[in-house]
Amino acid sequence: MILDYLRVIPRDLFNEGKLLTELGFLSLAIHDNKDNIATVLEMVLTNDEDQGFCITQNDSDGSICVKNLFVYALRTATDFCDPDEVLFYTPLNSRDKNALRFYYRPTESEGVVFDRENFSIDFKTLLEVLQME
Repeated sequence: MILDYLRVIPRDLFNEGKLLTELGFLSLAIHDNKDNIATVLEMVLTNDEDQGFCITQNDSDGSICVKNLFVYALRTATDFCDPDEVLFYTPLNSRDKNALRFYYRPTESEGVVFDRENFSIDFKTLLEVLQME
């Protein structure tokens, strides 16, 4: 279950900054259609709470994610109903420069998103699987 959490400075400024920075790189990749990613994924921000990016913490493992930012796997160009969500998160206190991770429940795929400036092999494999669906 994902809950709001008590923030501690400077730790959480760095953790949340890292999460938003890497999500920003992912959103640019979708916007620029890097490796045809825009044909596979769509990013949607909901502002129901009118609070900008709502960063929350998973109480079971300490990872953080943006609870009102959704990334959907578009299965085909004509099927926009019931898309599967790809969860993006960062582990708490990770010093890894490329800490953004993904989890895709239907195939139980998970791994890092970026390998330096490019998509990781794990993430490219997920994109290939999503293109075939």
